[in-house]
Amino acid sequence: MTDHTVIFLHLPKAAGSTLNRVIAQQYAPAEIYKTAGRALPLIGTELAANPRLRLIAGHIGFGVHALLARPFTYITVLRDPVERMLSHYHFARKLVTHPLHAEIANGLSLSEAARRLANLQTRYLADESVRGTSETTSRDALESAKENLSRHFAVAGLAERFEESLLLLSRQLGWKIRPVANSNVTRGRPKRQAHSDEELRSIREMNALDGELYDWVRSRFENEVARAGATFRAQVAWLRWRNRALQLGSRLVQRKAAAS
Repeated sequence: MTDHTVIFLHLPKAAGSTLNRVIAQQYAPAEIYKTAGRALPLIGTELAANPRLRLIAGHIGFGVHALLARPFTYITVLRDPVERMLSHYHFARKLVTHPLHAEIANGLSLSEAARRLANLQTRYLADESVRGTSETTSRDALESAKENLSRHFAVAGLAERFEESLLLLSRQLGWKIRPVANSNVTRGRPKRQAHSDEELRSIREMNALDGELYDWVRSRFENEVARAGATFRAQVAWLRWRNRALQLGSRLVQRKAAAS
C-alpha cells in the first residue's frame, strides 16, 4: 500500500499523539497534512493543491477520503472506552485551552462529561449520515463503523497493545519502526480504581456502543496477531522492552529537571 494516501483517523486520547511521532519518522514534513480543525471545503482545496501528500492526520470523522482523487487507506487506534473517557476528562480538567475545561472547573461531573462524549469512537468511525450525536447514536452507526473498518482500514490498532499495533502498521504500510516513548500522557491522572463503581458503570452504560465496537475490533486484532506467528511475537517483545526502557529514561530526566 505504499502508493496509497494514508489517512490517520485520530481518536482523542487513544495513543494518537505517540503514533503521530512514529508517523513523523516515516514521512517528510511536506508529505504530511494535518487537518487541525479545518473545515472540509478548505481541506479539499489544500489536498488538491498538494499532490505530494502521502499522509493525512487529524481529529476528523470517517469520510475525508471523498476529497481525494487517488488510492487511499485508513488507519486508527481504539482504546477501552472507560479508560479513554477517564483520560479525556482529566486531560480536559488540566488543559486550560480545552473546550470542556471551564465547564469542568465549574462543576461538570465525570458522568455528565461521559454523556456529552458518549460513543465518541463509534461516531468518528461511522458514516456522517448515520453517526448522530452523543444522545442519538444508534446501532446503525455501530454497524456503519464496523463496515468501514472492514473495508477501508489497513490497521485498526489498540492503545493497550501499542507495540503490536505498530508492528502491524509496519507490515501493512512498510514503515520502519523504532522505539518511541509515550506522548501527551495525562500526568497525575487518578487511577481507575480511584473512581466510584457508580461513575465507572455510568461510563460503560453511556458508551455501550463503543464497548461493543472495541470488543469487535479487539477480536479481529487478536486473530491478526495470532496469524502473524512466532517471529512477530519476538519482535513485539523486543519493541515493548525498548519502549519501556525509553519511557523510564524519559521519566528520570523529567524528575531530575523538576528537582533542579
